[in-house]
Amino acid sequence: MNQSTVTIQEAADLSGKSLQTIRRAIKAKKLKARKSATPQGFSYSIDFNSLCALYKIKVQDETVEKAAQNQ
Repeated sequence: MNQSTVTIQEAADLSGKSLQTIRRAIKAKKLKARKSATPQGFSYSIDFNSLCALYKIKVQDETVEKAAQNQ
């Protein structure tokens, strides 16, 4: 993805929701996410813009830059 992405943990921290709630939103296709295989199983990269839209998160430029650097 060319857009900024965040992990499930980062999405939970930014939204104030639980990890399980974020996973449910991915499964229900309410959040745009990409599933990648890892040696331990799977990892998800969540589209930052879809996270902000779903949970109505208002962020400052610093937060967006920090999230983009964590990819």
